[in-house]
Amino acid sequence: MDEERIDLKTSEDAGPHIGSKRLIAYRQGTLPEAEHEAVQEHLSLCRRCTGLLRELRAFEAAAAGEVAAGPEPLQQEAWESLVQRLPREAPAVRPAAADAKPRHVPYWIYGVAAALLLTVVALSVWAAATVRQERRRLARIERQLQEREEALAAAQRALAETERQLNAARGRIQGLEQERLASERDEQSPQPPLGRDRTVLASRIEVSITPRFALRDEERPENSLLRGGGAVNPVRLPPPAKRFTVSLSPPDHPADGEYRFELVNGGGEVLWASQWPANAILGDAGTSVSIRGLGPGRYRLRVASLNPDGSPTRFDEYLLQVEK
Repeated sequence: MDEERIDLKTSEDAGPHIGSKRLIAYRQGTLPEAEHEAVQEHLSLCRRCTGLLRELRAFEAAAAGEVAAGPEPLQQEAWESLVQRLPREAPAVRPAAADAKPRHVPYWIYGVAAALLLTVVALSVWAAATVRQERRRLARIERQLQEREEALAAAQRALAETERQLNAARGRIQGLEQERLASERDEQSPQPPLGRDRTVLASRIEVSITPRFALRDEERPENSLLRGGGAVNPVRLPPPAKRFTVSLSPPDHPADGEYRFELVNGGGEVLWASQWPANAILGDAGTSVSIRGLGPGRYRLRVASLNPDGSPTRFDEYLLQVEK
């Protein structure tokens, strides 16, 4: 430590001492020209740096074989002495021993490195497999949820259709019951005919009236309804049942109260008449009228909404041309 402190001190005549790197570069001739002249001037004034330069030349000559090399311990001791004299920033380049051998890395280090590499690869493969399994599981769950939603939607549609059919059946039952009651009332006190037509109730004619409903996602077939206002509606008798069904939608008729239906032939005779409550014959798509027992010819189907006292408030008439 004392020698280092002495090396770092500056001289009044020569200036600061030369470092080991600059001294070696000067010896090898790699310094720039201006710095080379400055070092040479310092060496002419500083005995210490000049002595170090001489020792460096002697050591290089001994290392190159110009001077007989002494035993290995003496060379090592000379080198360490030179290194201690050089400033601390000089690189400690030690001469290689004649019998020096390269150091070998222990085999267990290679084993540990290989084990670590295998561990990293195994973890990567496991992570990738786990991610794929999770993605497949999520995709399977999503498919199951979608299938359940579709099944639920189908069940809801089926339930709505069942309710609609049930309401239609209830309407038919109520209609039949009302028809039976109306028939009993007609037998006890026959209804007067509408207009000046004669009443001839034909027992061979069967008429049933039911509410008409539209199915879900089905457009209402307006062109299949009977047309009023004097328009002739052709009807064909399908064999062998001799029964046909027509549909009508009385406009501006109240949804409550009662309706009276009459079937009149071309001679003005009332072949059939009945009275129905509105909630038993009106559906969201109108009313269906099924008739059996008519032969070919022209007929009139009359529909009248009634006041509580039995007087008609509105009267509609539909012309039917029945053909085979």
